[in-house]
Formats: sequence, C-alpha cells, structure tokens
Amino acid sequence: NAPLEAAPLARLCVKSAFAAGARDVRVDWSDDQVARLRMELGSEEALCDVKPYVERSYLDFAESEGGVCVLHLLADDPEIYAGLDGIQKGMTPPPPTNLDLYAADSLVLDRLETLPATLAQARKAAAESPFVQSVLPEMMQF
Repeated sequence: NAPLEAAPLARLCVKSAFAAGARDVRVDWSDDQVARLRMELGSEEALCDVKPYVERSYLDFAESEGGVCVLHLLADDPEIYAGLDGIQKGMTPPPPTNLDLYAADSLVLDRLETLPATLAQARKAAAESPFVQSVLPEMMQF
C-alpha cells in the first residue's frame, strides 16, 4: 500500500524487490484525502465490511511458493483522521495549549495531561479508554 505522493519510492522498492528475486510485486495505491472522506462520510457498515477475497488475497500470497513480503508506505499526514470522533459527536475541542514547556511554571505544567511513559502504562490507558475499546475489534482489545 502506498500513497500517491510516494510513487517514486514505491517504484524503487518494486525495482529492488525484482532485483532481489521476487516472483511478483504488487502495489496498491491510496490517497489520504480519499481515505479521510471515506472515514468521515462512509457508513460504519461499509467501513467494517472486509470482503473475504481481501483477506484471502493476503493468505494466497503468503501460502504461495516463495512466500510474500508486504510493505506499507505511509503518508506524510499522521493526523489525517484527527477529529473524526469529535466531528461525529459534535464535540468542541479544548483551547490549544501554546506555551514553552521548558519555561512554563510548574502550576501550569501540573494541569496538563501527560502521555504514558512506558508500554505498560500505554496498554493500561488503552484498556481503560472507551474510545479505544469502541474502535478496536474485540480480538485486538487489551
């Protein structure tokens, strides 16, 4: 899977894969904005509907002679889906925190939420998060 912006890199990967002896190389193209629109405007039913042929295609490659290597090239915008949950629920975002954290007063810093510092803390936070529980399939929940 590769975004359109990564076409030159994807082409180099394809060329390298064939040079290394790959029997076949496939590239599935994606577009961040189209994916965002699909997530924002598409029905939940359609978004959750993974056709058996999609799953089977990965298995067919994995079970074929020589196996398979799947490479996903991710796009530039890590926040492409930011805010979708809030939009759907009509939420108002909090005001931005625009300050120098290194120079901020400790009273200000004490009011800010921090990210988990360890994997164990992150897993615990995810397990307790109604949002995470609502979007992860049951088999992936903590």
